[in-house]
Amino acid sequence: MCRLPALLLALSTAALCSDLPAGVHPKPGRLTIFLEKIESATAATAAVIRSEVAATLETAGVDVHWHDGRGEVQGRLAVIRLTGSCMPVFAPIVSVGGFSPRTAEALGLTHVTDGKVLSFAEVRCDQIRKYAGEAIVRATHSEIERQTMLGRAIARVAVHEVYHILLATTKHGKSGIAKASQTPEQLIAARLNFAADEEQALSASVALPSESVGATVGSLAYASGEDSESATSVRR
Repeated sequence: MCRLPALLLALSTAALCSDLPAGVHPKPGRLTIFLEKIESATAATAAVIRSEVAATLETAGVDVHWHDGRGEVQGRLAVIRLTGSCMPVFAPIVSVGGFSPRTAEALGLTHVTDGKVLSFAEVRCDQIRKYAGEAIVRATHSEIERQTMLGRAIARVAVHEVYHILLATTKHGKSGIAKASQTPEQLIAARLNFAADEEQALSASVALPSESVGATVGSLAYASGEDSESATSVRR
């Protein structure tokens, strides 16, 4: 098992499983996710984020465990930081001639250093609310349903970034949630999964023996909200 300090996350090939006894490997199929800043969402939205992330990855053979930033970590680790406000507050719909402009801003990113995909990603709630807000407002007047739809959209972006982390790739899929982009309607839909071949690849990635995990993850250094200066991003 590996220690994960509360204020400093440091993940590397040497440290990832350095205190595991010889010949002992993490449980196959397990992914531990540290979801930071979840308090920026309502309780209902936060619950949907967790349930949607877990359910989508479960169909790909990935057993998700949530971490609070303290104690021990087993198996693969993904750190996902929610930025901005994840509250269900949307800008008024402004349309001209039936057309409503949509932002081209990245909804999430996964950090890369020296060509290696790190296990640290960001999910940008402000950009997600701006991008999917009109679709959510048009879909329902119910406050709880809007919280649910926002939670789905945030979860889909988070799962997309987990795809990059687990497969250590900057490439995107041709269909499903691994595509480079989704429409707002797809982000808030009741169902959105990976393509079958991507589910198989994700399942295999978490079943790797511990000695292979560090090489796949690379290294991560994240301290008190400051990103590595050498990090670039994989845009959604």
